[in-house]
Amino acid sequence: MHLCACLWVELESRPIGWILMVRLPRTCMIEAGEEEAVEEINQEASDKVLEVDQKYNEIHRPVYDNRSQIIKSVPDFWLTAELSNGVLHEKKGNKRPFTGDSFFH
Repeated sequence: MHLCACLWVELESRPIGWILMVRLPRTCMIEAGEEEAVEEINQEASDKVLEVDQKYNEIHRPVYDNRSQIIKSVPDFWLTAELSNGVLHEKKGNKRPFTGDSFFH
């Protein structure tokens, strides 16, 4: 026996609606408890990844702060960096409007 399933879809917490109807064999049905278990594991994994990210952001902070101080000590650092950028310098004389694929030609 096959069952029909409709999926309610949201994108970035905004409802899109009922968009898909499929026929599934009964053996493919996932019980609600199994899906909840998977969601719990995924949430735990996300929490641990966030924890590690935060830890290493703190470890990197002194390096980034030092880099920021060095950059501040160089007069017109960002202006010089942007004007020295080969891609930007190459485009400087080009009067054609910028297109997204301009870098690949």
